[in-house]
Amino acid sequence: MAVSKLALFGEGISQSLSSVIHHAFAREAGIEIDYSLLETSKMAFDANWHQFIRQGGMGANITAPLKQAAFSLVHAMTSRAVRAKAINTIYQNEGAWIGDNTDGVGFGLDLQRLDIDLTQKKILILGAGGAVRGILDVILKYHPKQVVIANRTLETAHGLIHDFASAFKVVGLSDLQHEMAFDVIIHATFNAAAVLPFLPSALLHQDTFFYDLNYGEKAKASQAFAARSAVSYCDGLGMLIYQAAESFYLWFGVRPNAPLDVLLPTLNNGLHCSQ
Repeated sequence: MAVSKLALFGEGISQSLSSVIHHAFAREAGIEIDYSLLETSKMAFDANWHQFIRQGGMGANITAPLKQAAFSLVHAMTSRAVRAKAINTIYQNEGAWIGDNTDGVGFGLDLQRLDIDLTQKKILILGAGGAVRGILDVILKYHPKQVVIANRTLETAHGLIHDFASAFKVVGLSDLQHEMAFDVIIHATFNAAAVLPFLPSALLHQDTFFYDLNYGEKAKASQAFAARSAVSYCDGLGMLIYQAAESFYLWFGVRPNAPLDVLLPTLNNGLHCSQ
């Protein structure tokens, strides 16, 4: 049986669970894969990508900080990648390399798993980068009551208003003290420990749900904050697994069956939720 060569490209990826996840999907589907973690800087990305292709690479995941640098490597992008302005999956279609973004799919499916309904909810999003762009369309489909985006760089956050919805409200992190309580808070930065001190207790009520797009060590600060604040919480491991399942489908045309049930017992770094 031929072995399909796949990889994750990014920086600081030694602790990534992507290889574990995709090998579990492949075993379930009866597909032989070789999924590698390829540490790559922006400067070396192009050369390393083409080396990967010469060695038989047939698809890849892309993570920070390369999700925009991947634009130059593909022949076309899906509407999801265009909207997100970020690529996290590259696959082949009739000989062409296609860039896609599966973050929104993963986020939406995890909300369903958690039974979180954003309809007419007040939502605070911490951060305004590519991860946020990947999930905004999913959030808007719920028709939330209000979406406030808090970011250190206001220019970046205002770009989301231009691209997605003028109904968003953008504030600086230091301005959060003037906001009222939110039903859902979504953390989407790389450094929760630097952001969470800006969250006054008035932003929380007893039914606030705190969701961190990160998982593992990167979500520890959020997990501790939610515990101290006595609010429901979940990290982004479920989102990671669901978005990986969508990537797997793009590569092989096979959808993993019950991906969380397949994976969670095998992951040392388990899913952390408190509801």
